Amino acid sequence: IRVSIKIKLMIYTLLLMLILAIVVSNLIVAHERSLLMDQLRQRGVSIANSIADNSAYGVFTEDKDILDGFIKSAFREKDIHFVGIYNLKGEILACNKKDLIGTVHVLMSKQEMQVLSVQEIPGREFTIIVPVKIVFSNLLSPLETDQAPIPKIKEDNIGFIRLVISMEHLNTQMVFARKRIFFITFLLIILALTITIFFTNRVIILPLVQLLGLTGDVAKGMLDVKSNIGSHDEIGELARAFNHMIEDLKITRTQIENYSKTLEEKVYQRTKE
Repeated sequence: IRVSIKIKLMIYTLLLMLILAIVVSNLIVAHERSLLMDQLRQRGVSIANSIADNSAYGVFTEDKDILDGFIKSAFREKDIHFVGIYNLKGEILACNKKDLIGTVHVLMSKQEMQVLSVQEIPGREFTIIVPVKIVFSNLLSPLETDQAPIPKIKEDNIGFIRLVISMEHLNTQMVFARKRIFFITFLLIILALTITIFFTNRVIILPLVQLLGLTGDVAKGMLDVKSNIGSHDEIGELARAFNHMIEDLKITRTQIENYSKTLEEKVYQRTKE
C-alpha cells in the first residue's frame, strides 16, 4: 500500500504533538496541584494557630461555651472536616462531633503535643496538630529597694488543637482543571497541526509533487522541462540538481544525434563507394 509523504508527516506530527501535549498537561496539572496543596496546608496551619492562640483561657478553664465558639468559627472555612480541642490527657474538650466530647480520641506523647506537626494521607486529608500554651507571669522581689519588680515569664503547654482538612474539594478542582487544560491543549494541537500541514504542504509536498511530475515528463523523453523551485534548502538543491541533470541529458542527446548523423553519412559514403 502506497502512503504519501504528506500522510506520513501528518501522522508523525500528530503523534509527536499528542505526546508533548500529554507530558506538558500532566506537568501543569501536577504543578497546579502542588500549589493548591501548599495553599490548603498553610491555610489549615493558620486556622489551627489562630484557634490555639485564642482558646488558651478556654482550655485552661475547660469552658465548653468558649471552646464551642471557636469550633463554630473554624467551620466558616470550607474544607474543614474536623476540629478538636484537647487537654494534656488527650481528652476532647470541644469538637464538631458532639458524641466524641469527653472521650480520649487521640493518644499522643508529651513531646508530640508541644510541637506543630502536619500529617498527610495522600489524596484524602491533612491532619494538623498545634499546641495550646498559656503564659504565666510571676513578679520576683527586687534585689534592691530602688529597683522595680522583675517579671518572670513562664509558658506551659495545656493542650493541643487537632484540625483535619479534607482534600475532596481540591480533588474536584483538579478534575475540572485537568479537563480544562486538556481541552485547551487539544485546541492548540488542532491549531498547530493546521499550521504544520499548511507549511509542510507549501514548503515540502508541492515542490516534491512538481519534481515528481517533471521526472515523469523526462521519462517520456521531454527534455524541455525545468523546475522553477528557488528555495534555499534541500528541496531547492534537489531542484537545481534536477535542472543540471536535464541540461546534461540535453547535451548527451545532442551528442548522440550528431554522432548518429555522422555515422549515417559515413555508412552512406562507404556504400556509395
